Amino acid sequence: MMNQNHEFVIEIVVFKIQEGISNEAFVKAADALMPDLTAMPGFIKRELGKDQDGSGQWVDVVYWRSLEEAQRAAEHIMQLPSCKPFLGMINVGSINMMHVLPVLK
Repeated sequence: MMNQNHEFVIEIVVFKIQEGISNEAFVKAADALMPDLTAMPGFIKRELGKDQDGSGQWVDVVYWRSLEEAQRAAEHIMQLPSCKPFLGMINVGSINMMHVLPVLK
């Protein structure tokens, strides 16, 4: 059954990191971004995960109160110094991003 009362929006970004970047360095850069991310209007929570099958896929899932707040945050955060190391480690050509509404929880 679809939930018509959307309390939040889920931002899902699937990507690979650049060759030569260790998982530990990437997670450290992702964590360094958290203070700025959590200060963004509409931020609820973030989850970062990595595949276990060796394909090198990562998934960054961020929950926002609204699509508008998610879009504003995406525009703003790209310009923050804390975001540059994180983005610099991502293979830009591998990024697949979407915003979805919860239908079952």
